[in-house]
Amino acid sequence: MIDQLRAYFAWAHLSEPADEVAKDLVRNLGAVEAWEWLVSGSQSAPHGVEDAAKLLSRVQPWRARLDIPFAKLWDRWTREGHRFITPIDPEWPFANSRALENPPFGIWFVGSEQIWDHMQQTCALVGSRAASRYGLQATAYLTSGIVEQGVTTISGGAFGIDVACHQTTVAEGGRTISVQAGGLDRLYPETNRELFEKITVSGALISQIAPGGRPTRWRFLDRNRLIAALADATIVTEAAVRSGALNTARHAFEMGHEVGAVPGPINLPYSVGSNNLLRDGAQCITTPEDILELLGNQITASAPKGFHSTKQTLLDDLPERESRVLDAFPKKKGTTLENLSRISAISPSEVQAALGMLEMAGKIARQGQLWMRKW
Repeated sequence: MIDQLRAYFAWAHLSEPADEVAKDLVRNLGAVEAWEWLVSGSQSAPHGVEDAAKLLSRVQPWRARLDIPFAKLWDRWTREGHRFITPIDPEWPFANSRALENPPFGIWFVGSEQIWDHMQQTCALVGSRAASRYGLQATAYLTSGIVEQGVTTISGGAFGIDVACHQTTVAEGGRTISVQAGGLDRLYPETNRELFEKITVSGALISQIAPGGRPTRWRFLDRNRLIAALADATIVTEAAVRSGALNTARHAFEMGHEVGAVPGPINLPYSVGSNNLLRDGAQCITTPEDILELLGNQITASAPKGFHSTKQTLLDDLPERESRVLDAFPKKKGTTLENLSRISAISPSEVQAALGMLEMAGKIARQGQLWMRKW
């Protein structure tokens, strides 16, 4: 006999988070009853299901996964520090978010349990992976100001704007949540693992994808609705016209949550998306106080009044090309020119030129075929 918690756990492995048919079945029958019907092998739909034909057309893929060793997986992941949180748990973060249609059966969680005590004010800061120096500075500046006032930040853990949000929050001693698009044993990107470990000290890594699931394009897009649901306000600090951050903002708009955007240069492609958001009704964000006002926070932030007075970072005073290449380096181990080109989205010849400038500046060193940071 399976209990409700493990029934949710099983359904989260059998179906994808966006599987509305599975959600309807569990909603109508209950997680345990739906599970018992599935494992019974019945070829007829249970009583009370509105669209029996649609349900029966989806049964075969679920039953094909019934050989998954659920009990062993439960023991393994709880032993490795993962926790599976469901709608029946008091910490369920979507309990008051009626705007989130078809929430997942559960989320996997690694981090500090105290994070749930600090969800009164939350803000997502999202944007392009291939961020400009301006976008990174704007994100660090805004993040620093709102973290100082106790706001919990949320982002996706990717390169560029996401990392700037998480890194700044950690550096300021704040709390941040990284919502992953794959299983928590397959964190993306792998090169950010050291940052992810720091996040779990006072924040959390969460995912609606079971361990073992790899991040895919459509899982990134579906993950974005969780970011929007968790955040009282979503701020796009920089985005090109096809940035995934715009998908997060759209979800936030549809949920009735606050949406803001940082204005950018009108002649540069990586600002088109964020500038379009402003045209379409997003709030203009230029200071941390603007975000605090969106959140209903009447406390005046004591954050710096401009980018130039923010704390110096490793990427300060570098041209954009060198900044992007330097940001693509792993924290401790060496890397190759090819990896740097792939991660920074800059051609190998341009990366080679940037490496020469960074080496002369004393920021990197070459060891054989590998390049390493010098800090």
